[in-house]
Amino acid sequence: MSFSTSGIITIADATPADVDYAEVQNTGSKCLYSDRARDIGTPRGLEISHQTVGTGDAARLRSMVKLSNSVENGAVEGDVLEHRAHIVLDTPLRVVTKAMVTDIITQLTNFVGEATFVDQIMNREV
Repeated sequence: MSFSTSGIITIADATPADVDYAEVQNTGSKCLYSDRARDIGTPRGLEISHQTVGTGDAARLRSMVKLSNSVENGAVEGDVLEHRAHIVLDTPLRVVTKAMVTDIITQLTNFVGEATFVDQIMNREV
């Protein structure tokens, strides 16, 4: 099953401009998407995966969404670096409701969306 029925996920970047990620691999529990407009040497990708861990009352669903972007150092040919941001949802498969997951995601989105968030993270503030 794909996260997107069309095989393409469109996400607005900071420009703002839309980035299209096309499905390139799907195993049912993990799907890789790639920005096909990017040069092959500096890929940009999106990964969505799910894993059930534990059994019985201890069973949990771990879902990950990871964005990655490769950047080439203009001063040194072939010097390509990748930076990533990912979120892992670790949810018990009992008691926790969809509303509870929605609430914690809303809180996280609001926190990460604060104007000073990136500065504080890059300054290693805790």
